[in-house]
Amino acid sequence: MTKIRFHEDPYCWQFEAEVIKAGDNFIVLNETYFYPEGGGQAGDQGQIGPDKVLDTKEMEGEVRHFTEFTPSVSVEQKVKCVLDWNARFNTMRLHSLAHMIYLAFSAVAGKSKVIGSAVTKEKCRVDLAYFSETNLESITEIVRKMVQEGLAIKTWEDNKKPGFRWWQIEGYLPIPCGGTHIRNTTEIGQFALSLKSLGKQGVRLYGTLD
Repeated sequence: MTKIRFHEDPYCWQFEAEVIKAGDNFIVLNETYFYPEGGGQAGDQGQIGPDKVLDTKEMEGEVRHFTEFTPSVSVEQKVKCVLDWNARFNTMRLHSLAHMIYLAFSAVAGKSKVIGSAVTKEKCRVDLAYFSETNLESITEIVRKMVQEGLAIKTWEDNKKPGFRWWQIEGYLPIPCGGTHIRNTTEIGQFALSLKSLGKQGVRLYGTLD
């Protein structure tokens, strides 16, 4: 069983661990800071020993670090693990940005049902069941103000629901989320938002980092 540690410190990008399983194209560790794909967030990439990790996913009760080639490490071997920090940090920034987009949208247009979302190292998106004209300029201005104000961001596990986690930005209601996030809105830096109509489904908002 792998001990999940990325919530303890999402800024940890290198660590040592022990290999407990090596498949044809994946490695399982006794503990990991790699985030497995889930909740709309892409899995982490990086390096385990000499092996390049292309993706991380949770499958069959295991956190599997998928490698470019057949792993060269062996069971019980202690290995140095290094995350692709640029990818992880951008994903953290964009995941928090996605929640901020939703909060800003709700402030401008009222609460709408989220019908889809995704976060990668390149961009984030939020799909909403909203069918009226959307004021993207006002939404962007609210998000920009959040960034400039340097609001604290916190995440925590629900006391009554083990494994269920929350995300909250200072001054706003919490949002359910189990992803990795930055600690302060200023870390987002420069960003850009764009809007796309989904026709009868609603609207899609994209966020990118400049």
